[in-house]
Amino acid sequence: FIEKAEVKPQDADIRMIIVPHAGYIYSGSTAGFAFKAIKDKDFKTVVIVGPSHHASFDGISVYESGIFKTPLGGVAIDGELAKKFTAYNKKIFFYPKAFAKEHSVETELPFLQIVLRDFKIVPIVFGDQTPGNIEILGKALTDILKDRPDMLLVISTDLSHYHNASSAKKLDT
Repeated sequence: FIEKAEVKPQDADIRMIIVPHAGYIYSGSTAGFAFKAIKDKDFKTVVIVGPSHHASFDGISVYESGIFKTPLGGVAIDGELAKKFTAYNKKIFFYPKAFAKEHSVETELPFLQIVLRDFKIVPIVFGDQTPGNIEILGKALTDILKDRPDMLLVISTDLSHYHNASSAKKLDT
């Protein structure tokens, strides 16, 4: 997917990408464009935000330590940065059930492992996506990641999986 994507060199520094997390057969080619645009950039930490598909909870869950394993190897969690998020607001905490069956963060990891060299992650899964929770996470991201060009924000989306382009655009808008 990354090799097939044709991406023009970027004049501006990329600090955030928005990518789908449906099965690779559905979304891999679209994700390939975003990941190719950051290929070989020097990001030290990647903050990945995705929705919870299986656990309902009020807040935002941040995995604070350990390693996420993929067929390409392990990706370490930036525990120091993760703890800054959980200390930021009581609605941001580690809720293990949010990650037990979740794929929105994990789907992005093999792409990152291919395009980046030495990096860590901060996995974040949204529970109830209320305006209040969205505002809390938005402020946390802004305050914690400002003035940090060595960090990338990956927003893992759940837009249309199989509609034609016209229908998908209408639904996703």
